[in-house]
Formats: sequence, structure tokens, C-alpha cells
Amino acid sequence: MGRPPKDIKRDRQISIRLTDHELAEITTRAAAAGTTPTEFGRARMLAGRTAPAQSIAAVETLHQSRLIEIQLRRLGNLLNQMVRHMHQTGEILPDAVPLLTELRSIITGRGLP
Repeated sequence: MGRPPKDIKRDRQISIRLTDHELAEITTRAAAAGTTPTEFGRARMLAGRTAPAQSIAAVETLHQSRLIEIQLRRLGNLLNQMVRHMHQTGEILPDAVPLLTELRSIITGRGLP
């Protein structure tokens, strides 16, 4: 399965030159905000525009949702492997039932904080 399509296609690029110190500073600030240097820089550069800009909190929320998406993909992969094993051997793995129960509760919203 490939990467899901993005809501916004970003196909334009701006290149800037930085010193080692400047890059380290941006990387540190981005990590503190829980985002990548690219997302951090985009949010900072667009902060002065007339339309509402992404705040650091919005970027952090986006980062958290991406982490959740990654974890869900991993769970889906694990589930796929377990089902494949079950189809090949006829054996139900002991971890399958608790995993399915937890996934059902997350999907229905009961497992979310």
C-alpha cells in the first residue's frame, strides 16, 4: 500500500542557505515544537500572512495526528500478518483476540483519551 494522498499538494519549493549554527537552531526549535524543520519553517514564514496561519500548536497537532496514523498503519500490518498466519495454518494466535478487541474500541472511539 502506498502513501495516502495529501489534502494539499505542495509542489513548489524555496531554497535558502543556512550556516551550521542556523540549521542547528531551527532543528532544535522544530524538535521542541514537535515538528520537522520544514513544517516549522513553513509555519513561521506564513505567520504574517493575512489568512490564518498555522500556529505552532496547530503544527504540533498535525504532528501528533501523523504519529497516530503511523501507529495505526503498524497495527494494520500486524493484523494482516496475523490473519495471513491464521489462513495458512488454521491456528488463531493468542494475541489476536485482545488486539481485535482493542482495535474495535479505538475505532468506535471508546479507546481514545
